[in-house]
Amino acid sequence: MPSPLNVGLIGFGNIGAGVVRLLHEHAELIAERCGRPIRLARIADIDTTTKRDCPDVTAILSSDTDGLLADPQIDAVIELIGGYEPARTFVERALRAGKSVVTANKAMLARHGADLMAAAPKGASLLYEAAVGGGIPLIRAIDQGLAANRIRGIRGIVNGTTNFILTRMEAKGVRFKEALAEAQKRGYAEPDPTLDVNGTDTAHKIALLAAQCFQQDIRIGDIKVEGIESLTPTDFAYAKELDYKIKLLGIAKSESPDGPVEVRVSPTLLPASSLLGQVPGVYNAIEIDGEPVGPTLYYGQGAGPKATSSAVASDLMALAACKGNQEPPMRLRIPVGKKNLKPIEDIVTEYYLRFLVTDKPGTMAALSRVLGENNISIRSMIQHGRERAENATVILITHAAREGNVQKALQAIRALEVNKSDPFVLRVEEV
Repeated sequence: MPSPLNVGLIGFGNIGAGVVRLLHEHAELIAERCGRPIRLARIADIDTTTKRDCPDVTAILSSDTDGLLADPQIDAVIELIGGYEPARTFVERALRAGKSVVTANKAMLARHGADLMAAAPKGASLLYEAAVGGGIPLIRAIDQGLAANRIRGIRGIVNGTTNFILTRMEAKGVRFKEALAEAQKRGYAEPDPTLDVNGTDTAHKIALLAAQCFQQDIRIGDIKVEGIESLTPTDFAYAKELDYKIKLLGIAKSESPDGPVEVRVSPTLLPASSLLGQVPGVYNAIEIDGEPVGPTLYYGQGAGPKATSSAVASDLMALAACKGNQEPPMRLRIPVGKKNLKPIEDIVTEYYLRFLVTDKPGTMAALSRVLGENNISIRSMIQHGRERAENATVILITHAAREGNVQKALQAIRALEVNKSDPFVLRVEEV
């Protein structure tokens, strides 16, 4: 049997325990498929006393991260501590020492990924299958399975917490806070769910996917991000009447090979019959449109120890399968500083607009006049009676319009006498 791939693990929480468990339970299968075993040689964590749900690893567990990184016997390092620092420093040190790194840390990669790739010397790889989509083999599909394609667009549901909340709001007609409380009770949402519900987690992931698909240095700060906190049961009721679903989407697309890339995150209306529109609960789904392959869809569980450990193990197996002088696998390197992004005001899509207005003659004429002055045409409209006093809610779906024009129109509508509340806007993605 060839010599094992010796691995060090930094971060021994629930995900780390899941990796230990998988490497132990599937050791024979992994060795058979790779042609060599994977050996967990050292584990470093600040907590060395808590009992984890995995085989006993007391003999290799310590708090000595420096010793692990300096150990010449360690071939690859798994980073599972999360956050920006000290994770970034540990990953850079490992790479500069010639050790490959496997990480699930989407936040760190969305801010520092291109820099870390540039720091990796020949022979060291930075692999991150577990950073997006949990157990869905998405990164490798882009890197290898779709390597011959020009990617035209990618859009997806990549946060199970928000998808569960939106599913419950739609099904039960409850408000956001009630659906969030249920998600927390079931363990789907963290005690502090901010990064999930405000769209940041989705933005981390779409930054990685966009950088990979379009070979540009796209980072979290480049992305227009909106969360789901402002959605109401009213929006779900009207979406259903219009035959739409509301999903939090990460979207990246480009109209031409050399054209600018549009990257954004926001709650979005999708046709109810669309595949993405039908994704329930905590599941993830990502649609990639390539040339010549056309649309492809990837679906599965996007989080949790089992899904994440599966993805981590797949990267370790890719490293272990390298033989002799064969170069280890490396994600397509992202050129530092290379980016050509479309300004958010230049994106073009359809829009869902919700207004609370005075229900009297001339109101629709006033709204239509402002929209027309900004080159926005109305595709459909819904109005259901008066809600309180003399006011009514009006829902408009526009034809394709420029974001900058929509924002100018909304600013003008806020100043109209007939307008009684801040207008609410959602973007619409057709199939």
